Amino acid sequence: MIEKQCLTRTEIARRLHEMVDERLFGDKSWPTDKESANEVNATLLELGLIDRTEQGYRNTPLGNELDVELLEAFMGNWDEYELPEILEMRGLIKEDALQHLRRILCKRTGWESTFKEYVRRAYSQYFNPTQSLN
Repeated sequence: MIEKQCLTRTEIARRLHEMVDERLFGDKSWPTDKESANEVNATLLELGLIDRTEQGYRNTPLGNELDVELLEAFMGNWDEYELPEILEMRGLIKEDALQHLRRILCKRTGWESTFKEYVRRAYSQYFNPTQSLN
C-alpha cells in the first residue's frame, strides 16, 4: 500500500505516468477490464488523486492539478463511449476523428486496437506539443 502523505507531488506524478506507460505501452490490459479498473482506482485512491463518493469517484484538487482524468483516458480507464470525447475536449483529436471513433464503436468489435492507436497519438501530442502528428 502506498502512503500518500509520504510521497511528494513529483513522486505521485511519476507513479501516475508509470501507470499510463504500463497500460498504453506495456503489457497491462488496455482498455482496463473490471479487475484492472479496480486496481487502477485503488492506486489513484492511495495516491490521493481521487476520493470515493456515494455516486462513484471524484477528483481531488491534486487529481485535477495533475489532470488525472486525461491520464486515466490514456490508461484506458474510461468507458469507451466517453474516451473519444475526453480526447476531443482537450484538442487531442479533431471532430472527424471523434466521428470515426464513434462509427467504430457502433460495430462493437475490434474497436480496442483502433482506439489504442488514437490514444497513443494523443499521448504523444500531449507530451510533445511541438511535433505535428498529421
